[in-house]
Amino acid sequence: MRSFQKIQRNTSEKNNSDEIFGKAYDKNVLKKLWPYISRYKLLVSLSIIAMLVYTFAQVSLPLIIKYAIDVYVQTKDKQGLQTIFLLFVFVGVIIAISNYTQQYLVARAGQKILYDLRSDTFKHLQKLSMHFYNSTETGRIMSRIMGDVFQLQEFLNIVISAATDIFVLLGIIIAMTIMSPKLALLAMVATPILIFALIIWQPIAIKTYISARKAVSGVNSDLNQNLTGIRAVQSMNRQQININVFNKLNLANQSSNNKSAAISSVMGPIIEILSALSAGLILFFGSQMITSETIEIGTLVAMILYIERFYGPIRNITQHYTMLQRSMASGARIVELLETPIEKQDSRTNKELPSLKGNIEIKNLNYSYPNSHQILKNINLSIESGQTVALVGETGSGKSTLISLITRLYEIEKKDGEILIDGLPINQITKKSLLDQISIVLQDPFLFSGTIRENIKYNRQEMSDEQMINATKSINANQFISELENGYDTMLHEKGENLSIGQRQLISFARAIAHNPRLLILDEATASIDSKFENLIQSALETLLKGRTAIVIAHRLSTIRNSDKIIVLKNGEVAEQGNHNQLIKLNGIYSNLSKIHSGRHSNSQNINT
Repeated sequence: MRSFQKIQRNTSEKNNSDEIFGKAYDKNVLKKLWPYISRYKLLVSLSIIAMLVYTFAQVSLPLIIKYAIDVYVQTKDKQGLQTIFLLFVFVGVIIAISNYTQQYLVARAGQKILYDLRSDTFKHLQKLSMHFYNSTETGRIMSRIMGDVFQLQEFLNIVISAATDIFVLLGIIIAMTIMSPKLALLAMVATPILIFALIIWQPIAIKTYISARKAVSGVNSDLNQNLTGIRAVQSMNRQQININVFNKLNLANQSSNNKSAAISSVMGPIIEILSALSAGLILFFGSQMITSETIEIGTLVAMILYIERFYGPIRNITQHYTMLQRSMASGARIVELLETPIEKQDSRTNKELPSLKGNIEIKNLNYSYPNSHQILKNINLSIESGQTVALVGETGSGKSTLISLITRLYEIEKKDGEILIDGLPINQITKKSLLDQISIVLQDPFLFSGTIRENIKYNRQEMSDEQMINATKSINANQFISELENGYDTMLHEKGENLSIGQRQLISFARAIAHNPRLLILDEATASIDSKFENLIQSALETLLKGRTAIVIAHRLSTIRNSDKIIVLKNGEVAEQGNHNQLIKLNGIYSNLSKIHSGRHSNSQNINT
């Protein structure tokens, strides 16, 4: 976990060019990527064979023309020319087939690698601890699994394409050298000029590309901020100001992309000029060599045709190099993510938790977040089966952290103390068997896109409709669901935005209860319930909590005052514990909170914890 945080800090200290462009060769990335490529070595091998056939066919065309001119054109051999025509067509078909085969096989292998890599990344993300997600932006993770994985998919295509250009270039040089070493040297006389131009052009092109990326990032960021905060924008009448700001960013984006397009277009004309220069030199000196019978006419024609093909691969190789840098940078970020250590996994000796009774004992528990101050200090608690225990305290007192440790969202070490579930150390129980018997309802109900039915059955797909309806009836949610046009098959928008907060919370309650948990955890779960649904929830909670161990974090007095035990946390320590009446008599923290609440919110009976 700390290694990933270190990576993040180091990455944030780099400039944008380091983030977008990496090394063209990164051993660690290739080592990680190779197993994915090797799974499809047949496809890759066939694409390489197709590439070699394509290269050979491309290089052979000018030689066929040379042969046709020198052997058949000068002798006016029509039958021979007909044969050359058929050969030419045949080679053209070979070029077309081999080129298509190469591109198809590379694309197919790339898609398979993309699928495997994205699946493995997602699986790894599912196993990472909450510490990782607390310290890592969601947008950054999305960028890795979508953008960087896609960019890395291009790696194979880049390598094959670059190899094609290199082989074509070598084939052209060999063919020209065999035909006429002197003309071959003349053909390459402009190459240093091109290489020099590319050396100057590439850093400028990279700089403008980065500038364009930053500009479009600014547009996207502003657009996202305005769309997600549209209610605040309209309520504060900021529309025109925001339009002006967006137009300014959009104009900067247009300017950056225009500049990038202008720089990107520079190399084309330079190559055309150098190609024309080389062709002119070959034509001039080659004509003299034909006059002196040093070479034949077909050789001169073939040399000019080769010149037309010579500079293109050099330009392509430079572009491939830049693309390879981007792929390696993406690959490095993916490898960092895949190598983020999983905080703690079940060992083979971990036992399956039998039917949970609900006895929880916490001994000398201390806990600190990575690179942070101590959150919990010497916590000692005992929760008996069937008890309802409330946790009370100010924000940051450690309530949610304690819940996260009991559910193993955060892991503890032996030095941190002990949490016993039915007498078994929590780190000796398999995580799955523990969580299978626990349900958690959070303050902000998260519903997934899909139907209400799918959301309630989210972690129990085998549940019958009868069980599902019984669960909704038990918390008085069945009525409002049945009144919806499509009932349980009503499609929910993202995060259930087409329902009220109270309705969303009722569905999250139903999802928790349908799981039939032995341990129920309510993390301020009633905080978002409006007055319309409050009575429904309160009447249902008494029934739901019977026969189950329950831990409740709440700021509604009506929710916690009937708890068997109320535990008051302050600065990570247990300050007070007892039932409501006992704590009132102590005239301490809880009593003061109750008095403050009674004075300020006597109608709603809320207590701010």
